Amino acid sequence: MFTNETRRLFLVSICFLMFEVLFEAYNFKLNYSEFLFDSYQTKDLFFFLANFAGVIISFLLFFAFILFSLNSSWKYKIICFTLFLFSALIEFGYHKALNRFFATSDFNTANGTNFEQKINSMLMYLNPEALIPAFVFLLLIIFVESKQKKSNIKNFALLFLCFILFYSLLSQFGNLFYDKKFPAPAMNVFCQTGVDYLIQSHLSHSDETWDLYNTKPRYPVKNPNLSETYKPDNNIIMILDESVSGIHLSLNGYDRPTTPFLDDLEEKNILHNWGIASSSATASLNSYRAIITGFTSEDMKGNNGTQIHYAQTIFQYAKAMKYTTFYFDGQMTDYWGGTSDDKNYLDNVIGYQQIVDTAKVPDYEIDNYIAREINKIIKSSTGNFIFVFKRGSHIPYHKNFPASQTVWSPSYTTIDFLGVPSEDKISEVTNAYDNSIRYNVNSFFKNLIDDYENIPNKSVVLYTGDHGQTLFEGGRASHGGSSKIEASVPLFMIGNLDKVPDTNFATSHNNIYPTLLDLMKYPKKLRHKHNVLSLLEAKSYDSKKRFYNPVLAEEFPFD
Repeated sequence: MFTNETRRLFLVSICFLMFEVLFEAYNFKLNYSEFLFDSYQTKDLFFFLANFAGVIISFLLFFAFILFSLNSSWKYKIICFTLFLFSALIEFGYHKALNRFFATSDFNTANGTNFEQKINSMLMYLNPEALIPAFVFLLLIIFVESKQKKSNIKNFALLFLCFILFYSLLSQFGNLFYDKKFPAPAMNVFCQTGVDYLIQSHLSHSDETWDLYNTKPRYPVKNPNLSETYKPDNNIIMILDESVSGIHLSLNGYDRPTTPFLDDLEEKNILHNWGIASSSATASLNSYRAIITGFTSEDMKGNNGTQIHYAQTIFQYAKAMKYTTFYFDGQMTDYWGGTSDDKNYLDNVIGYQQIVDTAKVPDYEIDNYIAREINKIIKSSTGNFIFVFKRGSHIPYHKNFPASQTVWSPSYTTIDFLGVPSEDKISEVTNAYDNSIRYNVNSFFKNLIDDYENIPNKSVVLYTGDHGQTLFEGGRASHGGSSKIEASVPLFMIGNLDKVPDTNFATSHNNIYPTLLDLMKYPKKLRHKHNVLSLLEAKSYDSKKRFYNPVLAEEFPFD
């Protein structure tokens, strides 16, 4: 029999549950009825019932969590509030910045970033609206006093076990019972993601530690039968630019002359331009890993990308072909994008502080210093494979060019570079971004090679961006979401090639890996991947529908 006290706690818990579901449905644009209807239309009655049961169980678990919080001692109240607040900040933040829930691959991305990047991301993704339900929940656990016997450790353990069991089942049988956008209260979604991550990490690393980045070595590559005196006769420079959108290059038809130097090279038939390419992902770390391993969206299916940490890299192939390998970074002081094993195949890892005295040199000159260093290398020797992760046009945009080089104004400047500008500032943000592109990209290539009509030592340059930019339209973060504009990057090649490539081929980051192998002359029969064409051989009629992975977990069509 329910007592009046029990009914009161139940009623308060139900009211808060309804408030939280409606509040999140409004903010996240969740439509439970549409989700259930789509699940019925997509598959069958069983799938619909499974989804319906999943939603109901999620609500019941959240209801039990609220009820436990109200009927527990202060020790457990503090624990429950902390869990609620933390999950709300994470999920509301990701929806504000990226219009999606927190995903398992975001754990991997966070692990691969340094402390400063973690803090910057948290500040950029901070959504004050998360404090509204947190404040209401806090008021409830403070003022709704229970006169019943308080919940104890057994109740807490049972509740915790129910969450773990339910989301473990969903993790194992998710493809049968629920959609990837399975709607639930934010705290439940965060718990689901956490359980998914722990299970996937354990299954993928059962015989190792859980450190995804420093345990298992890369899979080996086959060494071709080269003579002891063999030495490559060319230089390969792979440039991955930061935050450069292919849409904002006049080289690709943008109405502002943002790349006049490159435009001139294309007119002279020195630059081979594939136009707008599809990036692998919409975040730097994920794109970098996909590029160096050749991982496609198809490769990501089934394992959430965990194998990307062990896949063979382009650096391994370069060493197998006796190249001297260089890695230049315009943002970091050390190698950070892959695994610790990658350094075994990198002869030279050069962070920007090894080239630039940051106390004397402004940020916008870092890439130019790197270009000059590469210029020296390729003029004096052959057999170099050089990977450059530029500083590029990362936020804040106004730091990427000197004030004297402002072409379009008013150009947005801010000391709160992690804040999202208001809608009335978007045109100023665009001006700042275009100024950044014009100065950074053009000056870099001017410093990279002295005479492009007589490029030294058969050097070839392959250039792309890691991802595009939203320019904060719609109040979103600059990148990292799921829109096509964030996956739109440039892709071109400079150098004396044996034959003119077909630049009408619809390309993506996927084509970079085999292209680099072709430039290295690594034997095709020894390659571990054969399912993607090189830019040197692809024809326009080979074009296929392209995809990108915002979080290296969920596939989105680019075309």
